[in-house]
Amino acid sequence: MVTGFHFETWRAIVRRVTCGFAAGLVLSLWSSVVLGAADEGVGNGGDAEIGILGTVTQVDGLEVNGRSIMPAPEASISVEGETVSADDLKVGHVVTIEAREADGTWLADRITIRHAVVGPVGPIDSSIRRLQVLGQEVKIAAGVRPEDFGVDFDALETGQLIQVSGLRRDNGLIEATRIESAPDGTKAALRGPISAIDGTGFSIGDQRVEAADAASLEGLGVGDQVFVSGTTEADALRASNVRREAARPFDGRYKTLSLEGFLGRGDGKQLRLAGHDWNLERGMEFDGMSSDQLRFGQRLIVEGELADGEKPEVTPRVVRAAQVGRSGAYAGSRTLPPIVRSTGGMMGVRPAPDATETSPQEIIGRRGGSPEPSVTPGVRRQNRSRLRIQRPVRPNYTSDPAPLPPGGRRPPRWRQRGESVRGGARVRRR
Repeated sequence: MVTGFHFETWRAIVRRVTCGFAAGLVLSLWSSVVLGAADEGVGNGGDAEIGILGTVTQVDGLEVNGRSIMPAPEASISVEGETVSADDLKVGHVVTIEAREADGTWLADRITIRHAVVGPVGPIDSSIRRLQVLGQEVKIAAGVRPEDFGVDFDALETGQLIQVSGLRRDNGLIEATRIESAPDGTKAALRGPISAIDGTGFSIGDQRVEAADAASLEGLGVGDQVFVSGTTEADALRASNVRREAARPFDGRYKTLSLEGFLGRGDGKQLRLAGHDWNLERGMEFDGMSSDQLRFGQRLIVEGELADGEKPEVTPRVVRAAQVGRSGAYAGSRTLPPIVRSTGGMMGVRPAPDATETSPQEIIGRRGGSPEPSVTPGVRRQNRSRLRIQRPVRPNYTSDPAPLPPGGRRPPRWRQRGESVRGGARVRRR
């Protein structure tokens, strides 16, 4: 009876422990799945969100900054406030996109086509593919194919109303990726930094802008990025609308950013791209290139985060060369060609170096943002936490191994090193 009692008791205990362990395991797995999913969606309703500024490289399956993007069914597509359709998106357009990730696909909720300048054609120099529009120097970006233009460059005439899509360099030169004829009745428009200002207006480059009233000049200063539209009268642009561009990308609505622009110098000898200084307190990766290949004036794509603080700085995470023109064998993909094949770099006008010129590499080193190892071209960038770490090769303790003893078996390594075993631990013989 006693033996049976003990047997039944232990069997019940084992059964309860086993059931409890299984229930605990199931609960733990369920909690990790649910809580993990919840953590991924903290602050964005479960979807990742991003703000993109870049050039369209493909329209059949929209691609900007190497990302494939699909306009959402209810997406808003506009040109400076005027609603247009997805068919109006063309290769070479500079756009801003507000997108979110859903089920592995990037969906664009808002797409805005940005023109650098809209106005009558001024002097033309066909030999170097340059022209002037509203006092702005415009150069056709290298790598742009003629079929991607809405007009024939050689057929342009002085006074013809055109609209130019492109990005502006630090020296004011606009590198055009698309030029189109503007519809009749289109207002003249200009986007850029204020170079001079007085009580009645201001200048953007060589173009004088006359303000409609003093109220439209309130709060503006030299260096502020503005968008103006109006009518041209004599040598001035009489502005009916003056809008100051937000200091923070997308007015700070998006933490994650993808920006295209030309590498330049910021305030305090910092690096700057797309009008925003870089926060170099943390390292960054280089996709398809290395930090040694960075040059001022290079056309780059930077993916990073909006840095916390009063200054509108961007913390770069991944830097790669930008593609200009229609997507080809390597354009638009996550792995881009080496910088020596990219369209950015030495093309166009580069600011003349002075005696105090500092290289990008020196700025990165001084700011404490030493770059992380570059991503190998042709290999998709991976999460560094998942990279396989190669173990170091075990050293060879004996350069002249001992001869084989009788019997043909070599003693173990620790014996060859003159060690012995005492108390379960290996110690070296004296």
